[in-house]
Amino acid sequence: MTKVIVDAFGGDYSPEEIIKGAGEALKDNTELEIVLVGEPNRVGELMTEYNVDKSRVEIIEANEIITNDEAPTVAIRTKKDSTIVKAFDALRTREDITGLVSAGSTGAVLTRAFLKLGRLPNERRPALCT
Repeated sequence: MTKVIVDAFGGDYSPEEIIKGAGEALKDNTELEIVLVGEPNRVGELMTEYNVDKSRVEIIEANEIITNDEAPTVAIRTKKDSTIVKAFDALRTREDITGLVSAGSTGAVLTRAFLKLGRLPNERRPALCT
């Protein structure tokens, strides 16, 4: 099984489009499990609405969102209960999670990745995959 953590409240049209996408990914890949980070009641409602396979989904509670209008460094330091911060905390501490996806603030994602995960040896800058 591959387990990926997903920022359920990051990006435009979230959380609806993120939950729909997670459901589609689960349908397309039977070896996938997803950890959604966000407000559990809202995530659960949308999973029911979009008929997402709940048996392969875990939810981590996070009640704050970092927006694109915020300074990334300040936001990740002050919003400890944000989806991006909680997602990277889980990625760093849990060996069962193999990747992270967020459509949220690119600056906050890159800043948190750099501060929480560090860089690969001999790499000066973090990589970004589109």
